[in-house]
Amino acid sequence: MTAAGDKKYRVYVFILFAVFLALSATQLRNDFTNPDGIGYYAHLRSAALDRDMFFLNEFERLKLSPYFFDPSPTGYIQNQWPVGSALLWAPFFAAAQALEAVARAPRDGYSPFDALAVAFGTAFYGFLALLLCMSALRRLRYPPWICFAAVALLWFGTPFLYYQFYEAAMAHVCSAFAASLFVYLWIRGRENRSCEGWALLGFAAGLAALTRTELAILAVIPAADALFNSEAGPPGKRALCLATYGFSAFIMFIPQLIVWRVLNGGFLASYQGTANFIWSNPHPVETLFSDYHGLFAWSPGALLAAFGWAVRARRDERGANSIVFAFAAFVYAVSCLIWWWGSGAFGARFFVGLFPLFAIGLAAFLSAWKRPALPVAIAAACSLWTVLLMLQALTGKIWLVRFYTFKQLAANSLAIIASPAAAIKILVTPKFIGLPAAPAIAGVAAAAILLFIATRRFRPKISQRVLIVLIVAGLSGVVAFQIYCARNSGSARKAGAAGVERAALYPLDELYETFPLQYADYYVRKGRPRAALSELKKLEKEVPSNPAVYVAEAGVLLSIGKREAARAKIGRASQFRIRHPMTLETLEKLAAEMNK
Repeated sequence: MTAAGDKKYRVYVFILFAVFLALSATQLRNDFTNPDGIGYYAHLRSAALDRDMFFLNEFERLKLSPYFFDPSPTGYIQNQWPVGSALLWAPFFAAAQALEAVARAPRDGYSPFDALAVAFGTAFYGFLALLLCMSALRRLRYPPWICFAAVALLWFGTPFLYYQFYEAAMAHVCSAFAASLFVYLWIRGRENRSCEGWALLGFAAGLAALTRTELAILAVIPAADALFNSEAGPPGKRALCLATYGFSAFIMFIPQLIVWRVLNGGFLASYQGTANFIWSNPHPVETLFSDYHGLFAWSPGALLAAFGWAVRARRDERGANSIVFAFAAFVYAVSCLIWWWGSGAFGARFFVGLFPLFAIGLAAFLSAWKRPALPVAIAAACSLWTVLLMLQALTGKIWLVRFYTFKQLAANSLAIIASPAAAIKILVTPKFIGLPAAPAIAGVAAAAILLFIATRRFRPKISQRVLIVLIVAGLSGVVAFQIYCARNSGSARKAGAAGVERAALYPLDELYETFPLQYADYYVRKGRPRAALSELKKLEKEVPSNPAVYVAEAGVLLSIGKREAARAKIGRASQFRIRHPMTLETLEKLAAEMNK
C-alpha cells in the first residue's frame, strides 16, 4: 500500500475511534439485567472473589429469574453460559477492583463501577474487533475507503452495535472480537504459515469457541482452505500443521471443559447443548428471512455480504467456499435452537460472532461496482433500517420478546423519522446507572484514549515461539486457578445446600415448557395455522412430555374451528403436571372457551 493509502487508512481508524468514544460516553450501560449477561458475569465474580464455582449467591444478588436457578447434575447451581467472556473481562474487572481498593470502596463485585468495567471491556473489545476487521481487509488489498465503509456500515447495520453498548454483559461482542482475531490471523499467514503460526491460529479458534461454543464452526475455514491448497506443502507437513492447529485449539478450550466437568460431571457434558437444540428440526428459512429477528430481515447488510462472498469467489474460490461452508453450518446450528429467533433478542444476535466474515463479503460487494456511490448508498440504506429497528427497541415502540410483522416495524420506523426527538434524546443522554455521569464519562474517555494509544503504539517484537510459550503459561495459570476454585466449590455447595434445594423448585425446564406456545403464536399471527400444526407435530415427536405442545396444538385447532380435535389435545395436556404459569393460564383460557 502506498504512503498516501497508509495516511488515508490512519484517518479512517481515527474516525472509527472518535465515533466509538462518543458512543462510549453516552450509550454505555453499567447494569446487569439480562439473564444471560448475569450468567456470563457470574463466572468472573465467583472465581475472582469467592474462589469457587458455586453461583447461587451471584444469581440471587443480581436477581436472576428463579427459573435459571437450575441444580446441576453434580449438586451445584447450573451455569449454562460459556466462560470465555469472563476471561476477557478479567483485566478490566481487576482494574476496577484496584481502583475501588485505592478509594476504599466496597469490593463485592456488585457495584455499578464493577458493572461499568465489564461494559467498557465489552465495548473496547468491540472496537478492537473493528480494527482487526479493517486490518484483515487491508491485507486482502482492498482500498482504505472500502475497508472503512464495509466495517462501519456493518457496525451500524447488524446487532453488533446494540450488544456492544446496550447489552454489554452478553458474550456476542466478545465473540466478535475473538472471531475477528481468528480471521485476521488466518488471512495474515495464509499462504506461508509455519507450525507455530498454526498453533497461534488454533489458540484463536479455541478462544472464539470459549466465548460462544458454536463459533467452533469457524475452525473449519482455515482447515478446509489448507486441505484444498495444493501449494501448501506435502501432505505430511499439512497433516502435522493441522494436528498442531487442532491440538492448540483444544488446549485453549480446556477452561470450559473444566467448568463442564465440575457442574455436569463430564468434560464434554454441555448443558446448553442438550437443553437448547433439537437437531432434527431446523428452521433455516425463518432464521434468515423471518420478520421475527431473521438475520437478513433485521440486518439486510448481511445479505449484501452474502452476495459479496460470491464476488469474492472470483478472486479466491478456495477461501470464499470455506467461508460459505462455515456460514451454512452455522445457520443449520442456529436454526436447530428451540428458539431460533433468539428469544428477547435484537435481531439475529447469534450471528454477531460472524462479523468478520460479513466484513469480507461486504468489502467484496462494494468493490465489485465501477461506480461506488450506488453500492454504498444501498448498504447505507440497509444499515439505516437496522438503526431504526434499534431505536424502536430503545424508545419502547417494540418489546424484543414479542413478534412484530414487517408492516408494524416499517410503520414504527416511519414514525421515528417523522418525529425524531425521542430518538435523538436517547442518543445524546448518558446512561450510567448509579454513577455520577460527568466523572464516569471522563473516566471512560480517558481509559479509551489510553488503550487506543497503547494498541496503536505498543508493538512488541516477540517471536511466535515465545508468544506460544507465554500463552501456554498464562493458560496453565488459569487452569490451575480453576482447579483451586473447583476444590473450594465443595464446601461452598455444602454451605448453600438449602439454596440448592430451594432452587430445585424452579428447574429451567419449566421455562423451556413455554417455547411451543411461542412457536404457535408466531405461525398463527403470520396467518399460517397449518404450518403451526405441522411444526407442533414435529415437536410432539421430539418432546412428547412437554404439555405446552398439546396446549399450543389445542389453541391452533380451536382457531381454525376444529373444536373436537382441540378438546382431545386439552385432555392430553391435562394428563401432565403443568408447572409454568404461562402454560397453565393458556390451558385454562382454552378450556373456558371450549365450555362456552
